[in-house]
Amino acid sequence: MTLLHGPRRPSGELTITDLDTGRIKAEGETMSCAHCQRTWVVEPGSGRERGWCFRCNGPTCGSRSCQVCVPWERKLEMVERRENLRAAVARNLGVQLWTWGCGSPWRASSSLRGGF
Repeated sequence: MTLLHGPRRPSGELTITDLDTGRIKAEGETMSCAHCQRTWVVEPGSGRERGWCFRCNGPTCGSRSCQVCVPWERKLEMVERRENLRAAVARNLGVQLWTWGCGSPWRASSSLRGGF
């Protein structure tokens, strides 16, 4: 069922194709959560409870973490701010900052080992 107009219309399409035969296995229209960007296939009458954020004017996925309005762009800004703060603290303390590929986001220089 395609919603032709209005803000609740699907925002994308999903096509699953069998790689061996090239045949289409499944198709569907999708929507994305305004708060977490989770994407789901629109299934009217599925019984899955979704929501609508009137502040964002967009659909929500229905998870508990998305019941409070924190738009996706705002979450990205908070992550950027946190990373900038981490980098500033690392510079001031003489700590080498690692963010990828290790268990901890901090790696202390030899003079500060054990301080974190």
